[in-house]
Amino acid sequence: MTVLLEQMQQRGWITRNRDSQNGRIKRVAITTKGQRELANAGRVLRERLGGELERLSAAELDAIGAALDPLVALLMSKIDTARKALQP
Repeated sequence: MTVLLEQMQQRGWITRNRDSQNGRIKRVAITTKGQRELANAGRVLRERLGGELERLSAAELDAIGAALDPLVALLMSKIDTARKALQP
């Protein structure tokens, strides 16, 4: 994780600063450049994935959609929990 964060910081995608209350903690924030890269990565992923999905039948796409519903619900729950934990 540390190596990934260092690479992201070197690219200017995030900033890392020590917590003022606890020096062992580093606060990570996404930069404007990081937000642009994230938006662009999502677009590129959607374009590539869309091209691959075009090859599947309607039944296969329906099956994938049905299988993803519980995964999406689980991930959204985790995101909500993390947000609540991070709120002051």
